[in-house]
Amino acid sequence: MKSLLLALALSLTAAAQLPPPAASQPQEAVYGPELEGFEYPFPVKQFEFTSQGVKLHMAYLDVAPGKPNGRTAVLLHGKNFTAANWERTIRVLAGEGYRVLAPDQIGFGKSSKPAHYQYSFQQLAHNTRALLDAIGVKGATVVGHSTGGMLAVRYALMFPRQVEQLVLVNPIGLEDWKAEGVPPLTVDQWYQRELGVTAQRIRSYEQATYYAGQWRPEFEAPVRMLAGMSLGPGRELVAWNSALLYDMIYTQPVVYEFGQLQPPTLLLIGQRDTTAIGKDAAPPEVAARIGHYPELGRRAAQVIPHARLVEFPDLGHAPQIQDPEAFHRALLEGLGRSSGPRN
Repeated sequence: MKSLLLALALSLTAAAQLPPPAASQPQEAVYGPELEGFEYPFPVKQFEFTSQGVKLHMAYLDVAPGKPNGRTAVLLHGKNFTAANWERTIRVLAGEGYRVLAPDQIGFGKSSKPAHYQYSFQQLAHNTRALLDAIGVKGATVVGHSTGGMLAVRYALMFPRQVEQLVLVNPIGLEDWKAEGVPPLTVDQWYQRELGVTAQRIRSYEQATYYAGQWRPEFEAPVRMLAGMSLGPGRELVAWNSALLYDMIYTQPVVYEFGQLQPPTLLLIGQRDTTAIGKDAAPPEVAARIGHYPELGRRAAQVIPHARLVEFPDLGHAPQIQDPEAFHRALLEGLGRSSGPRN
C-alpha cells in the first residue's frame, strides 16, 4: 500500500491559492497520523472493534455533567474537524446536564486510518451505533456539523428510535453536487489534491469559505490539527483516507431522503457559508449556483418534517466557533423545545 501511495504522489497537482488571512501565522506543528502530539481538551477513550475484517479503534470523548438531566448529546464532527473542536459546545451542554459524547470517526483525528476501507455513511453510522451500544447509550440528541450533518441524517434514517432530536449545524449535503454538474474526481485525484495540503492553504480556504473573510486566533486550532497530520510522518496514509472520505461525500447524497426523517430537527445555519464539495473544480456556471446556504437551509426546512430553522445572518460554516455565544443560545433554546428522552 505504501508503494502505491508513493507512486500516486509523483503526479501531485497544485490546488488554487486563495488570498492569505491577514492575521500572523504561528509556527506550524507536526503530528502523527492519529494526531499523536496534539492534546484534546478532555480525556480520550478508545472503542476497539472489528469492521470489514480489520481491527480498528475509535477515539471518543465522554464528558459527564455535574447535575445530570437524564439526556445524552452525541456530537458528530465535520470533514476538517475532530471531536476536540467541539470543546466549547461540550462544556456548555455538560453544564446544562447533558452527558456529552464526541467521537472521532474512523479516518479522522485520533481514530484508526486503515489502509483499506470502504467508507460509507451507513458504515460510519453503524460504527457510531456500536460505540453507543457498548457504553450503554440507547437514545440521544444527535448534533452534526458539516460532513457530520450528512452522517447525522443517515444515522437518524437508520436508527430513528434512538434519536430524540436531530440538530444540523451548517450541514453539507443540502444539495447533490454531482447532479448540479460538479465533475467527478477519482480517488487518485482526490489523493493528489490532499497531498498538497498546507496550513496556509487550509487557512485561506477556511477564511474565504467558513468565516466570511474573517480570521481570528480561535480559528487556528482546527488548522494546526489538520495541517499537522498532513505534514507529519503518516501523511500518505492521512491523505489516502481523506481521499476515500471525499469520494464518500461526493457519491452518497442524503438530500433526497430528507422527507423521511422522523425526529424533530433543528437547523442552525450560518448564512454566509459557501461550502460546496468540488466547487473549485466545477465550471464557472456550476460554481456560481452551488453553496448558497440561505436558499439551501430554507429549502431543507420545508422538506424535513418537524423542522425548525434558525439563521445567523453574519456567520459562516462554523457558527459554533465564529460566534459561540449566539450559537449556544440558539442551540439551548432549540433543545429546550424537545420533550426529552423517548421510550
